[in-house]
Parts: sequence; structure tokens; C-alpha cells
Amino acid sequence: MRKSFGSTHQFRRQQQILYSWRELSDSEPGERYDEKEAHATTRKNRGIPHRSRVDHGRKQLIEFLDFVNMARETQQMIIK
Repeated sequence: MRKSFGSTHQFRRQQQILYSWRELSDSEPGERYDEKEAHATTRKNRGIPHRSRVDHGRKQLIEFLDFVNMARETQQMIIK
């Protein structure tokens, strides 16, 4: 017996998990809201990362550039 497309499609739609926009924010698992470091996150500005995430990204960039043996002066030009 073959399944019809309609019943399979309906079954897949029922398996979808719905999330609110807050659950889909760009925070990392395990991160907490810290009033000293963070700002209020709204729908309009939620793309603006928290300072600690910017610092973490800068650290990762420096480590990568060190790995590829790029001169420190060139690194500073890229980072700024």
C-alpha cells in the first residue's frame, strides 16, 4: 500500500516545532543576561551583539591570524 502525498505532507507539518523569536535569539547556550555588560534586547536591535561576544570574536580572530603567521601590524589593520 502506497502512502499518498497529502497524508505524508500533513504528517511532516505536524512534526514541525514552533519557537518564539526570543528562543531563536543569537545568544549562546549557557549564556546568562548580565545587566552590567548587556543591554536590553528588542526586536529592532537584537542583531547587536553583547560586548563579551565582540571581545570573544576579536580574540578568535587574533588567534586565527597568529595561526596563519600574519604580521602583527597587518592584524591590527584588519581588526580595526
